[in-house]
Amino acid sequence: MESYALPLISGPGAIGVVIGMSERTTEMGDYIGCLFGIVLLGLMLYLCLILGEPLAKRAGSHGLGALNRVLGFFMLAIAVQFIADGLFDLVKQAAPNLLH
Repeated sequence: MESYALPLISGPGAIGVVIGMSERTTEMGDYIGCLFGIVLLGLMLYLCLILGEPLAKRAGSHGLGALNRVLGFFMLAIAVQFIADGLFDLVKQAAPNLLH
């Protein structure tokens, strides 16, 4: 079984999300939650890679197109949240009295 998806799974996007989310952790519970999320994602990813081909055949081109759009929307939402957080932090540092 060949695995062509590995570079996309562990690429810069995945690393960026882990770095961005780990920046918000402050307590041990946060770290445990992140670790639990990573393990859960790993298990889900394993199942997707094992069951991906049979599910893709069953879903067909229309189902895969819909799934692609939904996942693209989720990625857009994460990107917008990162940009908004960065802009708010920038404004807080540049003009601390502006946002109370």
